[in-house]
Amino acid sequence: TVAVGNKVLLSPAFGVGISVLGDANWARFQLRVGYEFAPIDNRLQLAIVLPIGVLTGQQRDLGGFDITSTGFELTPGARLNVALIPNLGLYVDAGIGLTAYSHGARELGRRWSGSSAGLAIRTALGLEYRVIDLLGVYLEPIGLHFQTAESAVLEDWDRSDQSFPIQWT
Repeated sequence: TVAVGNKVLLSPAFGVGISVLGDANWARFQLRVGYEFAPIDNRLQLAIVLPIGVLTGQQRDLGGFDITSTGFELTPGARLNVALIPNLGLYVDAGIGLTAYSHGARELGRRWSGSSAGLAIRTALGLEYRVIDLLGVYLEPIGLHFQTAESAVLEDWDRSDQSFPIQWT
């Protein structure tokens, strides 16, 4: 987290996931813009946050299809910071916003594509350590993101009469 001015915060974020069986991988990049309000007391502070993110994932399903998804998310919300000790705080985030994804699949030289969009609900719990007043590092071990855009219909690029649904969360 980098403070821009007195109350505006910029936080780049990055996360990766690799499945235990190796059939799915994903990466998430996010820029969080925030504004901190005046402290409620000496331990509590409220902020508004605007996470803007890009998520990309790939998976090989049981049918031999290589499926890729790339998406965009915008989930504005609120953050409550609780000071634990000097320079170390615990935060809780909650927000609601929108997601939009583009999907593609390949199997034996054939290609399908489709898209999906929906509502997103995000909640997270993390720690922030202020290295100096204008710079902090955070660790977010728990972040949950629920989406209503769970399915898409992929259509064959060469033949408009061939399509199949995909279900993803």
